[in-house]
Amino acid sequence: MRKLTLIMSVALFLVSCGSSNYSFKEQNVIRMAVDTPEYFDNPKMHSFDKECRSPLTDPRDGTEINFLRASWPVADYKVPTGKYGVRQGELLRVNCKTGEAIGIVKR
Repeated sequence: MRKLTLIMSVALFLVSCGSSNYSFKEQNVIRMAVDTPEYFDNPKMHSFDKECRSPLTDPRDGTEINFLRASWPVADYKVPTGKYGVRQGELLRVNCKTGEAIGIVKR
């Protein structure tokens, strides 16, 4: 429940504040992702980095997701169709600082 509240808060904040990247302003979260890990892993990431990395890995099963676009501190990643509830023509938005899934956006 705490994770869902945090995700919803971050999504609401991103939607209300907008972003400097036009595509991010237009691409709001359309629904929450399902069965995501607590965080996606990137062994090259350091806490002081201010860039989104690719690929990220699901530490539970090794699924890799690949970066397509970003506006710090979030990025949209291509995932295997059906994984995490992502359908064709959609991407998974991830918080680059924490590795937590935010939700699903249109590609």
